[in-house]
Amino acid sequence: GRLPVYVDFGTLHTTHGRALTFATGIKLAKPRLKVITVMGDGDAIAIGGNHLIHAARRNIEITSFIINNQVYGMTGGQCSPTTPCGVKTTSSPYGNPEPDFDICRLTEAAGAAFVARSTVYHTRLLDRLVVKALKKKGFAIVEVVSQCPIYWRWMGLDSPAEMMKWQKDNSIPVGKARELGEAELKGKIVTGVLVDRERPTYHEE
Repeated sequence: GRLPVYVDFGTLHTTHGRALTFATGIKLAKPRLKVITVMGDGDAIAIGGNHLIHAARRNIEITSFIINNQVYGMTGGQCSPTTPCGVKTTSSPYGNPEPDFDICRLTEAAGAAFVARSTVYHTRLLDRLVVKALKKKGFAIVEVVSQCPIYWRWMGLDSPAEMMKWQKDNSIPVGKARELGEAELKGKIVTGVLVDRERPTYHEE
């Protein structure tokens, strides 16, 4: 929600969970514009989940960045759809009973033309993925796995810096991940370009 303060181009701060509906309207009205959305895991996958699925399915030319800190960090530290199963949060004091969504698999299955993931620790990789996503024709998404500077305790860690170290120690490049089994990848963050395919865009159709 604060990102428009730091960038130097036209921005629109919309209703929570509705970034992609506003972005779709802008792209349909003015196809020449480069349209970008920035969302958290809560509004992208929970209240805005249906919009995410259909934007990917339609292959509307929007570049989407989902900042995933795996918790509702701005409203009290409650479970989000990406909170790992079993983790204690303010809304799951006995442990989250629900399985978590894999954002990249969800958007791949829905039809996104470009799907990638990085962490905020891996800044150089993230830079490269941002550039690729912005250049991609069609619906492009980059999941950015982020630390939460306030609710880091829910991960059982000692500080926000420990969350960054956790990202470093638990990330695996996509090339190496393809050589590992599902059991070996459990709890790991697979980074890099996961999907890059050509599809006719909504406007072309």
